[in-house]
Amino acid sequence: MLVTYPAACKPHAQNWTLTQPVQRSRSAWTGREQRLVMTGSRWAVSCEVIAMRLATYQGWASFVAQLEGSANTFQVPATTATQSGPATATWAMNGTGVVTNYCLYSEQFDNAAWGSLSGGTATANTAVAPDGTTTADTINCAVVYRGLGQPTALAATVGATYTFSVYLAGTVGQTCRIRVANTTGTITAATTDVTLTAAFARYSATVTLAGGATGVMDCWVAREAGQTAASFYAWGAQLEIGSAPSTYIRTTSAAANSLAAFKVTGLTVSSTNLSAGQMVTIGERLYVATADVVADASGNATVSVKPNLAAATTAASVAYVQNPYAVVTMTEAPTVSVEPGPIYRVSFNAEEVY
Repeated sequence: MLVTYPAACKPHAQNWTLTQPVQRSRSAWTGREQRLVMTGSRWAVSCEVIAMRLATYQGWASFVAQLEGSANTFQVPATTATQSGPATATWAMNGTGVVTNYCLYSEQFDNAAWGSLSGGTATANTAVAPDGTTTADTINCAVVYRGLGQPTALAATVGATYTFSVYLAGTVGQTCRIRVANTTGTITAATTDVTLTAAFARYSATVTLAGGATGVMDCWVAREAGQTAASFYAWGAQLEIGSAPSTYIRTTSAAANSLAAFKVTGLTVSSTNLSAGQMVTIGERLYVATADVVADASGNATVSVKPNLAAATTAASVAYVQNPYAVVTMTEAPTVSVEPGPIYRVSFNAEEVY
């Protein structure tokens, strides 16, 4: 049973800790270690409540009695004050809120889903990717205008905004290009020229389709005129609807949805509505934003979070952003001290439940 937390007993100090199960395995031959993030993450919190007079403390004592130890749950505020940034208490989903990667075989550029541009080819699994696995591919483009491209199944819609992103690395200082565009009608394209580094970095190109755009959305990586990269490494291609790349989503033979991001609408346009590190509650679970939430000119944005969402969002989902909270239970009896006055001081430890 959910017991109402007494509004007068506000926490004035908190320490939140996230426990994230991770499975680790190490090769006896190479010594290389792989790590897999598991489900079952859980927040724990230590709280100190504001000093209370007797009347307020009596409300606290009643609340604790109703909890019956750890048998019942309550909503504890995740912050000691209303978060700055959001103009409203809650955010609505943009559609269902689901973020999708429409690029197929996002780590397999040698797959037939990636077509050759003027003779460009891919050699599979030639470098260690950003996730620590040897799954990055070499894109071979010995002469200009060679590369790889993928016409996706995502229909081009006039006025919609699309972002293509990919992780690239190569010979320091050499150059290549990424591009996203529609395939027929009036072509609207966006390109990003990349100067490669030895370490992988994520690059993106964003386009808003003009009138007359038809067909599907097409993405490619290539060496263009005047560019110098005869080969480079690529990994983690992603095409999504929105104005910025969200957390990477691996795909194989079908588009895949993210549990590390969701789309919202109704925000203050063209501004930062929430900063990385601030909290958000959705589906009665607490999350932390991993990137600034910047709305586009229509008030739409993508919220990237950790830990991963417990379930995909729906059109009915609501994100609590001004006053986020966690549903918790006490892990031990609260500590109470009494000072002359009398003044009551209370602290407690609790753990997220779901």
